[in-house]
Amino acid sequence: MIDHRHAIELAATAIDFVLDDRDRGQLEEHLHSCESCRFESSAMRRDASSLASLPDLEPPTWVRRAIGRPHGPRRAVLLIAAALVLAATVGVAFAVGATLRDHSELNPQPSSVPRATVTSGTPRPSVETSPSASPSIGPPPVGKPSSFPAGAGSARFAAGPDGGVWVLADHPGDLGPDAASTSVLGLLDRDGRPRPGWPIAFDGWSCDADAPPHGLPVAADGSIRLVCASDTTSEGPQRHVALAFGADGQALPGWPVELPLADLNLPPVVVGNELRVLAREVASTDGTGSAQPAAWWLIGVSANGDVRVGQRFEVADAAGNFDVRLAADGVAYRVAIVDQPTSDVPVVSVIDAIDLDGARPGWPVTVEGSASHPVVGPNGRLVITRRIGTGDGARAQTMTIDPGGGDATATSDGLPIDPLDDRTGAGARVIPPVVASDGTVFVIGSDKTGQRAFVVDPPLAGRGVPPARLKMPLQPMGSCNGVDIGCGVWRTLPVVGPDGTLYVPESAVGEGGGLSASSGGSLVATAPDGRVRDGWPVFLPDPMAGYWSVIVRSDGTVDALAVYPTDGGAEWTLLILGPDGTTRASTPIIRP
Repeated sequence: MIDHRHAIELAATAIDFVLDDRDRGQLEEHLHSCESCRFESSAMRRDASSLASLPDLEPPTWVRRAIGRPHGPRRAVLLIAAALVLAATVGVAFAVGATLRDHSELNPQPSSVPRATVTSGTPRPSVETSPSASPSIGPPPVGKPSSFPAGAGSARFAAGPDGGVWVLADHPGDLGPDAASTSVLGLLDRDGRPRPGWPIAFDGWSCDADAPPHGLPVAADGSIRLVCASDTTSEGPQRHVALAFGADGQALPGWPVELPLADLNLPPVVVGNELRVLAREVASTDGTGSAQPAAWWLIGVSANGDVRVGQRFEVADAAGNFDVRLAADGVAYRVAIVDQPTSDVPVVSVIDAIDLDGARPGWPVTVEGSASHPVVGPNGRLVITRRIGTGDGARAQTMTIDPGGGDATATSDGLPIDPLDDRTGAGARVIPPVVASDGTVFVIGSDKTGQRAFVVDPPLAGRGVPPARLKMPLQPMGSCNGVDIGCGVWRTLPVVGPDGTLYVPESAVGEGGGLSASSGGSLVATAPDGRVRDGWPVFLPDPMAGYWSVIVRSDGTVDALAVYPTDGGAEWTLLILGPDGTTRASTPIIRP
């Protein structure tokens, strides 16, 4: 595998040039296993996009006059001089930017063992509590009356109070003087109509995050939480503010809350009525052999706006194949895939748990094979899917882990499917299991005949019911250009209704086909006995459309976000479907 320096050089080259197959393959392999290089590659792409969006510079008068003169040696000399002036200007800009970036990075300390730091001596308080994380550095987000559909961007949603739906339409602006982010938050009633006082817009703020969970953080009392980043013209951590609103459209007492300046690993989650946000600090690489110290810690914001800053979980070297995400229990789980080429067990997964006190006792938990991120079951136990074996011999298996750590317990034999990855491209993990409210576990995987959904507990096979076979792959949330290095799109996860019905968003095209097809995507409802329910699947009429997110209410009503790609950008529509598959309402959320 190539080293960090070579990977960063290739990632920079790929911004403006097409890499050959060998270089492209080496870069994708490295980005798949190195979070810090993925982070730096993504930052370079954002910087390139920001530079490309800057206004054109008007050339000096003497340059314009020189261009207009007859051809001759003097004109050539002047043009060369002008080019040198412009090149020098760009070089100074990049040098200044690199200097500012270097001052904000961690100072790497050499280490050969990536272990969590354990502090000895007198223990410190587990958390620090303050009414505000830091003094305000500007005006907070102010919501102004708005309407749906929003003009551009992406959307997320979650179940709201009284059968309603929270919806967020987010348009993130670019870095630079012309940044123009807008987030529109609305609460719709059970028929898809905006409730009084909604929606409201926050100009200059982006409140979205392209990572799981793909819903919105809703508190136990039905109120909504958001973490929004302000537009900025500088490098370094963005300013983040936490918002909280009740169903009446009013901010909760003590909110908004200024969050500490840090690199936040969004999206957040809500545990009860407390917001949890994951912060991180990962050093940039500076060449072969350099270690990459890193740290993660939680930030909690209580219902009344008090901020708690958790203990840091540190590693001396963050290089490797790992990923850190917040789960529904408010705990961050770091899943590291460790290759052991000289061992009888070639791959193991090391899972760390991080809460407000730092590393949780009883962790890490190590399992053989490549593991998914943990999913919290109804009894608080954690459920994972792991891949055992490789190639045609790959199998899926589910395991449970106690919140206090310890050994993982297998809950199924090796299922005859290879579990899917949760996304395509760099940074993918085994897709997590789907856990119903009664504890039933579903595993999605593929074999030579296509993708299938297995029910693990209780197993359908024990009742003579075969696993549900998907006619088409899971719906991808987007598409990638073939020359876009490291690009990947999330797969839309199935959901389980209160009666045990499994709702699967299926793509209209084959695996890796993007968003171009002769017929639209579909939503398939499979009953606990393995039959497709009457009235389903529900197809989208647009030939390129797909269901990107689904929730099921307690009465069996299905809310789904349907995305329709157009020449001007994607249109997002909230569809409300009855248990029989009929469309009860359709509300446009985004229309470019």
